[in-house]
Amino acid sequence: MAAKKLILTPSQGRVIDALCELGQTDLVARKLKISIRTVEAHVTAALKVNKYPNRLMLVLAKDRENR
Repeated sequence: MAAKKLILTPSQGRVIDALCELGQTDLVARKLKISIRTVEAHVTAALKVNKYPNRLMLVLAKDRENR
């Protein structure tokens, strides 16, 4: 069974990719040169649109999609 394709804006995609790589909100913010609140906002929006219960499930789905 194929996994559903994530619905992400380009900015959300960059944030979730960085979370896959770095794992921590503050490290993602530093790498992308954005605020921690912006990272949190992108993650929250992506969770809501894609109906994932938590960021771990979202990050795992993005990692699977990137493979």
